[in-house]
Amino acid sequence: MTGDYLCPAWRPAVYARAIIVADALDWCGADESILGLVDDILEIWQLMVRAEIFRIAIYDGFHRLGTDSLDAINGHLNTVNLVVRKLHEFERQ
Repeated sequence: MTGDYLCPAWRPAVYARAIIVADALDWCGADESILGLVDDILEIWQLMVRAEIFRIAIYDGFHRLGTDSLDAINGHLNTVNLVVRKLHEFERQ
């Protein structure tokens, strides 16, 4: 039975949109205007934090297995800084 188990997980449907936007910012060089695609989502900044944690955790796992993924992790720094800045702006409202 090894490997034959169920790991149910639930995420809000809009989390997928946060992942797509984070990936576009991290990997495709999209600028901040892409955030207009998700400005209708009230909890977008929390979802973006989760999206970045998810992606960085994946690279950390690769790094622990011996893959040189530190540059890939560092590639997320601009998006993390953007999300932190936007969270601060949101808190001031």
